[in-house]
Amino acid sequence: MSVIEIDSPNDDIEDVMHAVGEAVESWERAFASPGDRVRTMGARDDLRQRASLLRHQWRVDGNAIIHSSRPRLGPWLVRFQRFVRRLTWWFVDPVIQQIGMFQRNSARVIDGLAQEHGQLANRVGDLGELCDQLQALEARLAQLEQRIEAAEGTKAREG
Repeated sequence: MSVIEIDSPNDDIEDVMHAVGEAVESWERAFASPGDRVRTMGARDDLRQRASLLRHQWRVDGNAIIHSSRPRLGPWLVRFQRFVRRLTWWFVDPVIQQIGMFQRNSARVIDGLAQEHGQLANRVGDLGELCDQLQALEARLAQLEQRIEAAEGTKAREG
């Protein structure tokens, strides 16, 4: 897993996004080559696991009670929470539903991106194998060309 930390002296979103862009560019430059299959395969499995976890946690329970462990005050705080939620359900429920829909859609998009990343990682692995085969064929071709040149050189000396 890669973690990118961004420090910003102010809370300006443009400064933060610029710093994020620079951090991502430097992270992308850190990869050795597109044929680095070990990193790609490990990231694919980790991304699938995280997408699966996100898919199972997208639901927000707006009626969840935050319990208090204070000996005497705790039960009263829970009752007060329930009272306030009953008074404000008409205002809070639509917002919680929108948050839930956004999280559900985000989880689906991230899951789709994880699947697409896995397919691309497989293609990169296949291309890496093809690249290895191509290099082996080029080396063999160079050997054959040397043998042809050597054979032509001996014919020229004999002739």
